[in-house]
Amino acid sequence: MTAIGIGVDLVEVSRVAAIIADKGSRVFQRLL
Repeated sequence: MTAIGIGVDLVEVSRVAAIIADKGSRVFQRLL
């Protein structure tokens, strides 16, 4: 159960990181 929980957390973190990176890149392009 713990391993599965950690796996789900990693997936969620990767999704959030991808969303933040996408928004960050868009903001960066606007600044340029």
